[in-house]
Amino acid sequence: RSLGVLPPEVRILSTPSDAVDTLCAALAYPTVSGDWSHLTESMRDWSDAQKLDVIRQAVAPLGQYDGLPRAFEHLHYLVEITIDYGAWRDVQRHRMATQTAQELTPDLGFTVPTLIDELGLVRDFTELIERSAETYDRIATRYPAEAAYALMLAFRKRSLFDWNLREIFHFVRLRGTAKGHAAYRRVAIDLWRALVAQQPWLGQVLHPLGPDFSA
Repeated sequence: RSLGVLPPEVRILSTPSDAVDTLCAALAYPTVSGDWSHLTESMRDWSDAQKLDVIRQAVAPLGQYDGLPRAFEHLHYLVEITIDYGAWRDVQRHRMATQTAQELTPDLGFTVPTLIDELGLVRDFTELIERSAETYDRIATRYPAEAAYALMLAFRKRSLFDWNLREIFHFVRLRGTAKGHAAYRRVAIDLWRALVAQQPWLGQVLHPLGPDFSA
């Protein structure tokens, strides 16, 4: 096996195609007496600017620590994240989601912590990584389910996250701050950049990383 040093990876697998329409209608829904079909039909001739204005008005009163309105939970995004196991344990704590994880093995490579690099210990660290993988291989021949316990937390793990937009906003705002661990902070920032690249309207109305953040 060839062990590679690899950074975290974030891939957006699917996004809601009618996100603005759905979110705008969901925000307006509690204030109307008609059903969903009647509401969406009445909004058919609205411009994108008008719909985005409804969304802006919904988030404008929120403070720094307020969550988004529950209507934002109606938008779902399927995300694949590959990250070192130590950081993954923090990411997977965001349970307002459907998560499907692959087993931890040495096959996806590993991440070198920033501090290890700064201290000039990459060579020693890599030697330990190799020994960890070798131990895994020996145990796996008889006890495949238990072998992962021999792996260092730097080995990467791949997972699917079906996240709603309300939880994504919370995750990015919480894990993307300068006080966060470098590994999951990068995931939060890369996730938001990837989402805004696919749905630019998000960057116009939501600012989990602050209004000056540039995607």
